[in-house]
Amino acid sequence: YCIPASQSETSIQTDHGIIVFFVVLFGHISCLEDTGTYFPSVKRCPGRYLQPCSDAVKRWLRSMKKSGKILLLITSSHSDYCRLVCEHILGSDFEELFDIIITNALKPGFFSLVPQQRPFRTLVDDVEDSEGLPSLEKPGWYSQESELDQILRCLKNPTPRMKSPSAVSNQWGSYFVDVQKNEGEETRSLTWCCHSIHTYSTMAIPSIEAIADLPLDFKFQRFSSDKPITTGYYPRPPDSLLKWEEN
Repeated sequence: YCIPASQSETSIQTDHGIIVFFVVLFGHISCLEDTGTYFPSVKRCPGRYLQPCSDAVKRWLRSMKKSGKILLLITSSHSDYCRLVCEHILGSDFEELFDIIITNALKPGFFSLVPQQRPFRTLVDDVEDSEGLPSLEKPGWYSQESELDQILRCLKNPTPRMKSPSAVSNQWGSYFVDVQKNEGEETRSLTWCCHSIHTYSTMAIPSIEAIADLPLDFKFQRFSSDKPITTGYYPRPPDSLLKWEEN
């Protein structure tokens, strides 16, 4: 959404309204109580919104587990919605594919906060049922602490709105390369999204199907500041990046 500069003094209130809107629309209670428009629609017709994984992907997951790999499923979705999605895309036996399932993970904080800050909890009938676990001692399905308090703190203590670090384009173009036209001259630059992928990711793939048939010891090239911008994409870099590198 866009807010004119003249309305900047009301932007914080608008941000609050949008946050509340998304909490109500996509919050755990809406899924549990089957309210709103999103969750009831997905429940009634999951095939309209979800694409089942191919048999190759399922074989790939089973082969990794059979070879002794520890498989984790980590999602910010709550357990009931996770089950709905996974049963449709992986099958009713999807839990057998993973050693540990963690829902309500609240990424990216999941990767930076210690358990004492946001402890793991066991689940009974999709309800968190413990005071918090110091660590995960055995395989199973776990949840992290609810984010409600964090949302309320966010509403009470708003932060300044961020400005996009990439140039604004007048038309939709490549996800990776932004094309600006000024008085007949064309200027190309890497987008903020492209920069973020290259800076913060290890590698990028378009679909699990692209790697499902690879051997488990396959060596991927990874993103690195001392390598070309196209290094790290598998099975091949995006066309727009290849053209950008040629120029």
